[in-house]
Amino acid sequence: MNNNNPLVSIIIRTYNRAYCLSRTIDSVIYQTYDNWEIILVDNHSTDSTYSLVSAYNDKRIRYYLIHNYGIIASSTNLGLHHSNGVYIAFLDSDDWWFPNKLMLSIQALESGYDLIY
Repeated sequence: MNNNNPLVSIIIRTYNRAYCLSRTIDSVIYQTYDNWEIILVDNHSTDSTYSLVSAYNDKRIRYYLIHNYGIIASSTNLGLHHSNGVYIAFLDSDDWWFPNKLMLSIQALESGYDLIY
């Protein structure tokens, strides 16, 4: 691990958000901080979510299926289980980040803050 460039695991939980998910994923790909992994946890979407995610062909993006039966914490826990990062970030599947979000967050965390929101 490079302490100057810690891995950030970004957990994205989704269900039938193919219509907006590319903007979400793109907002991570275009971060100024690039040591990240996406753990995308899908509650068996019935839209084109899988095809959309597969088209990225980026080994930093990992896709997992779950039947969470309405218990969102199950999706969160699966994402945490597969995370390798020093830091964990959550990104809603219908949201996106400004390009410097991770860089600023890492700077704050590395300077002693415990939580960024």
